[in-house]
Amino acid sequence: MGEFDALDKRLTKAAEEVRQAMRTLSPPPSPGTKPRALPAARGWLVFAGAFAVVALAIGVLPLLDGRQGSPVASPPSSTLPVEPPSTEPESTVPGTDSPVAECSATGVPAPAEQPGLPEPVAQKRQAIIEAAMACDFDALEALADEFFSTSFGGGDETLLREWEQRGEGKLDILLEILGMSYATQSYDNGETWYWWPSAFAADTWEDVTQEQRQELLRIHTQEELDMFAEFGSYAGWRTGITADGRWRFFIAGD
Repeated sequence: MGEFDALDKRLTKAAEEVRQAMRTLSPPPSPGTKPRALPAARGWLVFAGAFAVVALAIGVLPLLDGRQGSPVASPPSSTLPVEPPSTEPESTVPGTDSPVAECSATGVPAPAEQPGLPEPVAQKRQAIIEAAMACDFDALEALADEFFSTSFGGGDETLLREWEQRGEGKLDILLEILGMSYATQSYDNGETWYWWPSAFAADTWEDVTQEQRQELLRIHTQEELDMFAEFGSYAGWRTGITADGRWRFFIAGD
């Protein structure tokens, strides 16, 4: 507070000196007399000195005020530039405006078209591929046949969703095997089935060709292939569609 009291006295004195200087420069005339003025140099020096004191006091005031913790104005804040939101378009399901969800199929290349398939089989295969790549479990369940099987214990198409929810999704495997070679099998009741991979149609493991074994490595390890050799036939993941376009199973085991 002592600094402010002294400053107040200096301001008062300076103001008085300014007033005195102004009187000196232009003193009020006495009645009946002419105005009298002191030499201009003397009056100007008095005025300039008083003005300097006032200016100095005014200049010091903000510094003293800031030192007390009450700055006259806050300094400009320094902020990092904010990146504008991305304008990159989201990936979408082919033929739609729907964004692609992520699941076990994410990142797996779409299987190419396969020649020689009957139209109902080709259409169902393509529909399964598109639904799997879009992670659309509702669509996959709708594509499954009434008697669709995912487990020898009685599992149906709803297991596709449950596996995914447990972090054990199988859609990547489904896409991989639909991109492998296929085989056909006819039965006495007149039905013909299309199977992926073709290794499943071999009667014994010895009948599985080297090319078929090589493509099986896309979903199995060499150790697993050795286990199939000991077992005597391929018992890994496979899927089947009937000639009239019914998706009947996606299963593994013997």
